[in-house]
Amino acid sequence: MAASEEVLGTQEAARLLGVSVRTVQLWVENGTLDAWKTPGGHRRILRSSVEAALRARDQVRQPDESHRLRVLVVEDDAAMQSYYSALFEILRPDADLTMAADGFEGLVELGKVAPALMLVDVDMPGMDGITMLRRIVQKEIGGGATIAVVTGLNEQQLLERGGVPAGISVYGKPLSVDHLGELLASVAPPDQQAVLPAAGAR
Repeated sequence: MAASEEVLGTQEAARLLGVSVRTVQLWVENGTLDAWKTPGGHRRILRSSVEAALRARDQVRQPDESHRLRVLVVEDDAAMQSYYSALFEILRPDADLTMAADGFEGLVELGKVAPALMLVDVDMPGMDGITMLRRIVQKEIGGGATIAVVTGLNEQQLLERGGVPAGISVYGKPLSVDHLGELLASVAPPDQQAVLPAAGAR
């Protein structure tokens, strides 16, 4: 077990990260922060894990205050939606985060929101993520958004569903702080998004 000076309680971790205790609890439950529970049920979080989350936040390009990052998450699981909200709370608390519960809703919100970043689940009721992505690519309606699939399915399972369109990255669930940081760093500035190629065209 780590030495006492290397671990933090949830309240101290929340203070250092500038988020709520509930957000810290969500990150612990989803593996974003390395932690364990004492016999008494108290969470103990590695200080190094908190410091890594702070570094990831510092490495993300600071937003232009005249613009707000628009993000569309297409995910049917309520717990995962809460997880995304918590994840963005530390890395981009300024972001406008929109949730859609399936591919149909995702297409509707895509037209309304014109997001700079889309995070898409695959296995959803109604229209699944791959079907939605094919429509985006075929109709060239991505608008230059950075699109990533976040799924618990493996490569073979994705192929059985037809495969993810070319040019779209795939990440495992749950999306880590580091991976979200990479995606945020790749998002084009708002004044350049309209001239980028549609998703899958590059």
